[in-house]
Amino acid sequence: MIGEFSYSASELSYHCDTGFEPKPFRASRYEPVGSGATPVSGERPVYYGSEASTEVFLRANQEAAYGIRGAFVPWCRVGREKKIRSRHALFSAPADADLSADGRFEKKAEEGGVTHSGVRWWEKISLTGSVDQGTTAGTYLRVRTVKPRRKPARRCVTGPLPFRAVRYLPASG
Repeated sequence: MIGEFSYSASELSYHCDTGFEPKPFRASRYEPVGSGATPVSGERPVYYGSEASTEVFLRANQEAAYGIRGAFVPWCRVGREKKIRSRHALFSAPADADLSADGRFEKKAEEGGVTHSGVRWWEKISLTGSVDQGTTAGTYLRVRTVKPRRKPARRCVTGPLPFRAVRYLPASG
């Protein structure tokens, strides 16, 4: 598949776009490992999986899992949001994590700020898992703490949510 992509968004003084001209792209079909496609020398392993409450996409090599992104179904509000959305991004930007000798990885992140009503909040995020030739599996955990003025802190925990992603290969033919 080939095509062109353009994007533009504005909010107050913030403006984001892909430029004045549409950007060309080329996409090729991928198939789950074991479906007939075979790995090609130098091909970067791609893993994708979707469970009931977690969706994960990542690439991996011998040293790292990288470009980690996806979505989860939160049990709590996330960030400055006023309500619980049906899906939310795992991290605020694609993440990377070093792989241990046995293929395990852990990515931790912290986010925080102030809600629209002036209440402090912070979140601790953790994605742990392991990568092998055919799949990657693990769990996602997000702990949100809110500290209203002159009141005790409240915690809300989403997870640990399991995920399993299957390696995909470029389709042959």
